[in-house]
Amino acid sequence: MAEFSPKFKEALSLVQKPGRYTGGEPGCVYKDKSRVDVRMAFCFPDTYEIGMSFLGEKILYDILNRHENWWCERAFMPWTDMKEQMERLDIPLYCLESKDPLTDFDIIGFSLEYELAYTNVLAMLRLSGIPLRAADRDERWPLIISGGPCVCNAEPMADFFDIMQLGEGEQMLQDICAAVERGKKQGWNKEQLLLELAKIPGVYVPSFYDVTYREDGRIEAVTPNRPGVPARVTKAIVRDMDSFTPPENFVVPLVGAVQDRACVEVLRGCVRGCRFCQAGQLYRPFRERSPKLISDSARALCRNTGYDELSLSSLSTSDHSRLEEILDELNSWAEADHVSLSLPSLRVDNFSESLVEKTTKVRKSGLTFAAEAGTQRLRDVINKNVTWEQIERGCRIAFSEGYTSVKLYFMMGLPTRRSRSWTCSIRSPIDRRARACRSRSASPALCPSPTRRSSSAPRTAASPCARSRNICSAACIPARSRSTTTTAPQACSRVCSPRVTAVWAVSSRRRSRTVPFLIRGRNTSTMTAGSMRSRPAALTRTFTTTAPSAWTRSRPGTIWMSA
Repeated sequence: MAEFSPKFKEALSLVQKPGRYTGGEPGCVYKDKSRVDVRMAFCFPDTYEIGMSFLGEKILYDILNRHENWWCERAFMPWTDMKEQMERLDIPLYCLESKDPLTDFDIIGFSLEYELAYTNVLAMLRLSGIPLRAADRDERWPLIISGGPCVCNAEPMADFFDIMQLGEGEQMLQDICAAVERGKKQGWNKEQLLLELAKIPGVYVPSFYDVTYREDGRIEAVTPNRPGVPARVTKAIVRDMDSFTPPENFVVPLVGAVQDRACVEVLRGCVRGCRFCQAGQLYRPFRERSPKLISDSARALCRNTGYDELSLSSLSTSDHSRLEEILDELNSWAEADHVSLSLPSLRVDNFSESLVEKTTKVRKSGLTFAAEAGTQRLRDVINKNVTWEQIERGCRIAFSEGYTSVKLYFMMGLPTRRSRSWTCSIRSPIDRRARACRSRSASPALCPSPTRRSSSAPRTAASPCARSRNICSAACIPARSRSTTTTAPQACSRVCSPRVTAVWAVSSRRRSRTVPFLIRGRNTSTMTAGSMRSRPAALTRTFTTTAPSAWTRSRPGTIWMSA
């Protein structure tokens, strides 16, 4: 591990969470720089807590570091306090393993997971002292590359990257590193290297294409400007999921990550075709991993990291054709090792007692169903083939198996939404069943994306959407972000998807009803429903997340709330 310089120590003494910037976590990979041919900096354009929750980074970190002569390291966007200190003390952005600045690396790779991180990419390049535009960088600078779902709409960021990876990176990134290694040994210039990289399936070299636009700003044509460059870039796909073994060791974060648990990807792709889902379009076709490989990798991962919770990750885990077999394989050792199982992506239409039984042998995890819309008409519009009877059936199964809370997801701002559609999302179903079910709901706003088929549909005017926001504000308590960051500005510390108890809508019409308020596990006060909106403090994740038994037996119409 590299030594800390005096300037670095000074910066760490002035920031709130120095553990974000020190490295040295269990599971880090260290190598001798003199024996390494290719060095890559894997950069996540967000804070440490967010980046360390990203499964893609863990997969690629493991794959690249299996090569003895390649070294992949990690870098994250510093929080505002550390950024100020780095600029004041002239500390360039560095990787956590070696503490070397990004300019010492052969490849700098960014993962573009969401559009709001674009400005962080430029901020990280500026902190590193690297020219922002690819046209301003020659052979003296590292190769700047990007990947992730946002590359499907590459042009907004094309001027800043030397190459952009379209598709899945397990094999493509290894081919890129191999080409860079050959280029270093044979003395290629940047033009020669880019021409070689352009031959790799899924690699888009923006400087090798001319893009013309229509008068309305849409792209008219993308044409190659070099001979031998493919006219159409096709995305890279891992055809056989078993050809890449899941990671058997993770870097265990020193500062609590948003998702801090063992995680194994069980399948990739989705067969459902919901019109609002970008991932469902990007990660096709549907592919599965074998139960034996999942179980063996998960057991090694839990034993190497010490995690006692295992998440089976995918877009829709319950769509795996051999899910019951997977759970049987996992339960053959998980219960003895005190490892609980979590299925974060469950479809309510194939939720069953058997799944509950096999995933709660050690402890119960949270349960979430995505209803997405409150009326069947609107669910049909977005191709969410779920009926309220199926949602009710899933909730009844959960409550009969001992769950005391279920979280429901709804979306605001869907195309063809009518003025009362969102109100029905909570009130219509819950009014009839609030006494039997205690459920929470989250209702994020839908953000249009070029890859969502619903984006081109006619959208309702801004005023009805604003009225729905007001309804949401009146019936919900804003929840604090699940990020462990505590220095976030007020605008960042609240999320746009308020989490509430769905039964809150039952009493929201009767302004005189008093509402018992549950904070830190005790009934501290009562207040009228009409004054709930003006309460400045929001519930945080450290508060009670399930209702105590005394509250679940309270009189009909009583509301309990949790973060």
